[in-house]
Amino acid sequence: MSTTIQGLLRSMNNIYYLEGCFTHVPLAKNALQKPDLEKKRVLLCDVGGGAGHQCLAFRAQRPELEGQLAVTGLPIMIEQQDQAALLAQNVLPIADDFFQASDSPAAVREVKMYYLRNILHDWNDEQSVKILRRIRRAAAAEFCAVAG
Repeated sequence: MSTTIQGLLRSMNNIYYLEGCFTHVPLAKNALQKPDLEKKRVLLCDVGGGAGHQCLAFRAQRPELEGQLAVTGLPIMIEQQDQAALLAQNVLPIADDFFQASDSPAAVREVKMYYLRNILHDWNDEQSVKILRRIRRAAAAEFCAVAG
């Protein structure tokens, strides 16, 4: 990861780095409260998360945390997934080209946690900055981002 991206990540509050699991993030303080659940607010959004495996792993590791999970990806990637199976696990698949649209889809605004696993290294600095800035614009005031 370049120094430009590292600097931008450091400037965002509540960034956590993981090695393959969610056990090191202080999830209790990021849990959704009753008003959030009533609004169907998304707890975790896996940005560029492909088939949604990380959302399913999160749900398995932390079943006590209620709320919708979301996985975003390029439209072609989301179309290839078993969307009915994801929805059955309370994982919302969202087609989103974060380089074309100026804003995030409504479903992934005000999210409590954004998960970026093996995504920023796929893009150059300019594109990575666009991804991070877009997340910051869409994020809830008390959001956290998790990079793994």
